[in-house]
Amino acid sequence: MSSQDEKPARKDKAPKPARGPISKRSSRFIEQLNKRLPPPQPSTRTDSVVEVTASGPQTPQATGRSRAGSHASTRQALIRHQVEQTRESVLSLLAGYESGFETAANGLASIAQKYGIIPELRQKVWPILLETHPLVKLSNERDTKRSVDLFRERTEVPTKKIYDEIAHYRRREKNSPFTRSTTPPRSLVSSNTSLKSPAGYPSPPLEALDDEAIDEMATNEAVKSAIVSFLEGHPTIKYADRMVHVCFTLADWLLPLPNAACLSQDDHVKNAAQLNRAFCQMMHIMTWSPSIQDGKEAQLDGGVTRRRINHFLDLLGKSLPELSMYMRTEAMTEPSENWLNMWLQWWCVRELKRPQKARLWDFYLGYRPSIHKSAEAPVQRLDGDGEQDAPLRSKTPDKDDLEQYTPADWHPYVCLALLKSAKDQMQELDWDEMRSFLTKPPQVEMQIVLREAEVFREEHKEYRIQELLKRNG
Repeated sequence: MSSQDEKPARKDKAPKPARGPISKRSSRFIEQLNKRLPPPQPSTRTDSVVEVTASGPQTPQATGRSRAGSHASTRQALIRHQVEQTRESVLSLLAGYESGFETAANGLASIAQKYGIIPELRQKVWPILLETHPLVKLSNERDTKRSVDLFRERTEVPTKKIYDEIAHYRRREKNSPFTRSTTPPRSLVSSNTSLKSPAGYPSPPLEALDDEAIDEMATNEAVKSAIVSFLEGHPTIKYADRMVHVCFTLADWLLPLPNAACLSQDDHVKNAAQLNRAFCQMMHIMTWSPSIQDGKEAQLDGGVTRRRINHFLDLLGKSLPELSMYMRTEAMTEPSENWLNMWLQWWCVRELKRPQKARLWDFYLGYRPSIHKSAEAPVQRLDGDGEQDAPLRSKTPDKDDLEQYTPADWHPYVCLALLKSAKDQMQELDWDEMRSFLTKPPQVEMQIVLREAEVFREEHKEYRIQELLKRNG
């Protein structure tokens, strides 16, 4: 891409994700389920032409309005059909996974990347995608190798800071229209359970609280316990406020929905354990890097994050030069700027609204590497740096399939797409206004953002190929 001008917006083709590795035993089962996925939606373009009907000739304007209404109805019907088809496919794959077809998880991952998971099914699908995620498996291997050292590296967990951020999250949640209307049900506490509070925080008796307040306190306690448990088991990782937002996002989708039937005490414990496990797995994905996997660097320390920020700023200068220059003049591209860390390391977990964030997580949880090359599908050594360009690769045998890169490799392009969607607005803001704006980016359809991220990825791939040709020519 030219460093002088941005390429004009063009009609992009939505990328198709690659299907997961399929064993001989279950290949026919997965292929049949994949065939049930809905085809791409047809174009809804309308043309202004004169038609003659029973009521006489129609003007182009009248015909255009009539066709627009007809096509809008058709499009809504197609969307409903696609949702229902996807729902049936997900339910079939869930049944297959529960029946022992472990490769059904790859079908779920494929749907998660291409379409996203239907909201009411995330409670069942996300735990499977987390459990079978390749980066989680790698991190589990690393943790097993160094488990002996965990007892020697104990650090104090900042429990009060965690409670303070939970309280801040709750205050912010009450002012947001994109959260559930009520808190999760009393799924983690029973009438004879005492809710804990940190030192200096009084704990009112349960009899003085209504069900909603008890539900909120129970969920707060589950979130706190999950974060403390993770930090105690990973002493090289320092606490960050965004961990609270990550854990609440998981609780929002994985805990029982409001108005669910009361659960037994065993179910309370089971749900708390599930949140604990899910948070640990999600943190493995969000903090993964090859240098961390090899034990050369500590997680969330400056080295990896700084290199990722520098890499993103380099991409920003090449892709959106005018916006990059303007942000530089407003001192918003200094590597020490807080928004860069929050966007790149924490996937905009606080900045994105609930629907956007869930769709983005669907995409990242659906990551499965090099799926056409072998049944093992190992993560390549260069994958996941997120601090340099992802490896150049040829397309998979299905030429329209999406090239598979780790979330760390993809996320800089997602951030570029988010900035591009707000480019015109941002160039009218001063330093204070821009800083505030970046904490609440525009509400763009995440599917569009993901398509734009794929365009940026392809453009940078072409750019690197041209650089290599010049260097070797």
